[in-house]
Amino acid sequence: MRTVLAFCVIITLASASMADLYTERSFAITGTNFVFQFEDSTLSVSNRQRIADDIVMIRNFGVSSEIENDPIDGFDGYIYDDNLEDPPYFDSELKFPRFFNVVNSTNALFIQKSLSDAYTNAFVFLDSDTNMFLSAHLFVEAFASNRLDSIPSNQIYRLVYYPNASPQRYENKRDRIVSELKCQTYGHPSALSFHQTGPGTNGFPHAATWMRVPCKNWSRFGHKYQISIFHAFWYDGMWRLYPTE
Repeated sequence: MRTVLAFCVIITLASASMADLYTERSFAITGTNFVFQFEDSTLSVSNRQRIADDIVMIRNFGVSSEIENDPIDGFDGYIYDDNLEDPPYFDSELKFPRFFNVVNSTNALFIQKSLSDAYTNAFVFLDSDTNMFLSAHLFVEAFASNRLDSIPSNQIYRLVYYPNASPQRYENKRDRIVSELKCQTYGHPSALSFHQTGPGTNGFPHAATWMRVPCKNWSRFGHKYQISIFHAFWYDGMWRLYPTE
């Protein structure tokens, strides 16, 4: 009887573990594939897909990773991600997922409920203003293309914001602004890159939605990419970069 009970418990645990896996999206590190394992078993399939897509997007932007197969904190191993220990994409209180389990020979990156809850709240906010979200990606693509060179001096204010700057200052700084913006490679924002603020944030007098724009530079000294962020804000139907933050 004890043997039967033990067998039943093993089957139950294995089934629960497999049920929490999301295998429709994956990523690879030096040939080793990973899928996703969500702590919140009630999370919808659509949100699992959106979270997995977001995490893969972040990982694909200039990340150097190493796999550690040593058990730690109850997990089977962890991934050391250079530049993602304190990810620039979202609030510092949230930690980028790095622990993984091996479930039926499948490596699964573990997504804590606190992180999936933050994503769920972000999706609600972004879905309430799809124009803002889509415009954010178009805004970043403008920096990632050659379109910067074609922006006239009297339109540069549409890209950047300087507190109390006169139109003449924008025109005078146009070449310098474009040159500095072209020095980085820009990535798309995470769903967790957006937050709302009241008037006065970073010297901007109005309430606005702010976005963290990731960018990377090649470090000659470290021989690797270094990721940092620019801040941009959405106000009056327009995204503008705040370069002095």
